[in-house]
Amino acid sequence: MPAEARAHGRLLAKERLVVCGVPLLERVFVRLGGAAVTQLAAEGTLAQPGTVVATVDGAARTLLAGERLALNFVQRLSGIATLTKRLVDAVAGAGVVVRDTRKT
Repeated sequence: MPAEARAHGRLLAKERLVVCGVPLLERVFVRLGGAAVTQLAAEGTLAQPGTVVATVDGAARTLLAGERLALNFVQRLSGIATLTKRLVDAVAGAGVVVRDTRKT
């Protein structure tokens, strides 16, 4: 990959999900050498399939080096947020509170 090669990436929701962890994209890519991250969906919002959640522009080497770490963060955190919303919705109106005990 030539050092001067530029790239553009899109973080796309493949299914209905609660957006979570997108600010970590900027931390990953800035740490690796800088890339411009544009967050297009706010944390905690519901994204439909096909929604572009964020874009990343910068050196192709930087994007390739950080894409797996960045995606792992966002996928894991969005998965937890989506499951939590599903559980909260399931007990809505039942007088139950969903709490995090940090136990697995």
